[in-house]
Amino acid sequence: MTYPSKPGATSGRRFKENGEVVNQADMLEAIYNALVVNKNAGVSISGADSSGGAINTNLKSAEIAQPTDLQAVYNEPITLFASKAVNTVSYDTSATYVQVDKCSKLAVNTKVDQAKPFKVDLYWSEDGTNITTVQTIADKTGQWDSQVIEVRAPWVKAVPYNGDTVTRTFEIKGYKKAI
Repeated sequence: MTYPSKPGATSGRRFKENGEVVNQADMLEAIYNALVVNKNAGVSISGADSSGGAINTNLKSAEIAQPTDLQAVYNEPITLFASKAVNTVSYDTSATYVQVDKCSKLAVNTKVDQAKPFKVDLYWSEDGTNITTVQTIADKTGQWDSQVIEVRAPWVKAVPYNGDTVTRTFEIKGYKKAI
């Protein structure tokens, strides 16, 4: 049987610089057994610092950081615009700024009481008072809109525009996202 000679081959085998075959599945199984099956087992890893001297690389299970589910930590729901009526052919700037500085993305869901023309602008602010930039996230005829957007400043507020000739009720909710 011939093995691929390039790194990244789909066989799961890799080659060291000296041409020796290394099976990644075997390496992963050994690490899994050392850390999970044999709980509290020390795993020795050799290493050196930049000057060539030996460094302490002994790992014990108590020292291994557990992964953090960032979505669970930062999937916080927020109200950007409470359910209320917006007058005909006008913007409603009455919402207050919401702090979003601890997230990198924002999921925004807009609901209008009927499928009519509407627009939603996000007012971004560095201080929670003054507008830094305006971002239009919806400009359409419909009843629903959902977007995931990059956070542009520490504070944001939603400003709906009712393009209909009668008063419409808007509700704009968001979710802070970590990733």
